[in-house]
Amino acid sequence: MKPSSSLASITAAFSILLYEVPQQYVAPVCTVIAACAIAAAIIQPPPPGARIEGIIYVLINGIAANVGWAVNAVRRGKTAVMVDRVQKPTATTILDKSGIPVTPTRLHLPTKLKQVIEKKTTTSSS
Repeated sequence: MKPSSSLASITAAFSILLYEVPQQYVAPVCTVIAACAIAAAIIQPPPPGARIEGIIYVLINGIAANVGWAVNAVRRGKTAVMVDRVQKPTATTILDKSGIPVTPTRLHLPTKLKQVIEKKTTTSSS
């Protein structure tokens, strides 16, 4: 799906949802969503063992629509090391040699699907 069509779908879904909200509540609903988006950008993720704070953090991110590509780079129980795209292979190699596993910050379904297909085709061909 192209980013422009994805954005159009999200915008359409959002406007349909807002259409269902009674007119007098549209401004407060939008204010809550905007406040959660601001809070999600400012608040640091809670430590992995914090149950109540973790639930609140997940709720704030859900209301702020931090899903898919909009998900925070720094998440609960994880950190992010920001490097230039050109230096990514070198940084990955250094981290691998240090025994630090590198996981993607975002799950990109087509890439994951491609990996599964490649794995199945190499398994069946051997």
